Amino acid sequence: MRFFVLKCWIFVCLCPLSSAANVARESPWRVGYYASWSLYERNFELSHVPGDRLTHLVYAFAKISPAGECIAGDPWADTGRPNPDGHPSPRSGGNFGQLHELRRKYPNLKVLLAIGGWTWSAMFSDVARTPASRNAFAASCARFMRRHGFDGLDVDWEYPVAGGLEPGRPEDKHNYTLLLSALRRQLDAQAQDHAERRHLLTAAVPAGPDKIGNIEPGEFHPYLDWINIMAYDFSGAWSPLTGFVAPLFAPATAETERSPPSAAAAVEAYLATGVPPEKVVLGLPFYGRGWEGVPADNEGLFQPHTGAAEGSGKHGVFGFRHLMRDYVPTMKRHWHDAAKAAWLYDPQARLMISYEDTESVSAKVDYVKGRKLGGIMAWELSQDTEGEMLLLETIWEELRGD
Repeated sequence: MRFFVLKCWIFVCLCPLSSAANVARESPWRVGYYASWSLYERNFELSHVPGDRLTHLVYAFAKISPAGECIAGDPWADTGRPNPDGHPSPRSGGNFGQLHELRRKYPNLKVLLAIGGWTWSAMFSDVARTPASRNAFAASCARFMRRHGFDGLDVDWEYPVAGGLEPGRPEDKHNYTLLLSALRRQLDAQAQDHAERRHLLTAAVPAGPDKIGNIEPGEFHPYLDWINIMAYDFSGAWSPLTGFVAPLFAPATAETERSPPSAAAAVEAYLATGVPPEKVVLGLPFYGRGWEGVPADNEGLFQPHTGAAEGSGKHGVFGFRHLMRDYVPTMKRHWHDAAKAAWLYDPQARLMISYEDTESVSAKVDYVKGRKLGGIMAWELSQDTEGEMLLLETIWEELRGD
């Protein structure tokens, strides 16, 4: 995620979007993230979200204050800006106001608030460190969630122990479990105090074997309704060779690696810790990653490169809508049947792009159904095609089970 200029600090009380979350099984779940900066980057409003294609929408992100409390990530976007139609909402402005209207339109849609993300995970280690800090943070998150009418919380700590942008602590491994326990207690207590149904608690969890080893899925899954496995970014500008951004299975050429990264390998790793299959939601990206300076050998796959290609985002990221508009029509598409992954290559431009398309999404849906997993998660909705959201529509058509 990214930082944006926070234009004003406005907090408006919002009545609950519903009496509270109904956690009755709606499997398979169809979970989509909406990033607050989508309105800046792609003019993608929450009113554009087809809520009937989702069971759960996750709004990203709230962040952690220096005092260790849950606060708005972008107060202007979240609550301060006028509604797009120019008419002030009686409940709230900004995206939180739009969320209320979206729920009125789609009453079966559950909406969660994600906390943290890549940029705003630095404070997690501090708030998870002691019983007092955990309880204070959890209580603030429960209050913030209820004030703004969300059905639950999604914890996106990137990452315990190893850290992401900031270093972590060795004790993060168990403190992460304790933090989730504190959040579960606070959510349950709040629901009881207000005679509401149980609120949802989920977590976005890593897919790399090194990072999975830094958490305790077998210990913390009882506190969660499900986990969203971030099974993407297996390759990128940081990789010495081009590769797949989100392969379902490890390609054969990766056999020399001890633990070849893949979506299926990540799922199996969590299942091996004791996480029930119905609590596993497989994440996939609505974007690709590209490299430049790629030689033509093997159609650009598993080749050296000179760096990230200029995409629709930083670090060589290409949103799916951008790919469908400007690249898929002119570049040759290739398919790796073992990995169940697609890529594009242009030998003249020496450009290679690995991405998710309808065929790879279908393969992942088949895998989810075959392993009887909880469902599919997408990061993030604004990068799908305009109008009919092609990737989301594929998920909905093939996962609805009729």
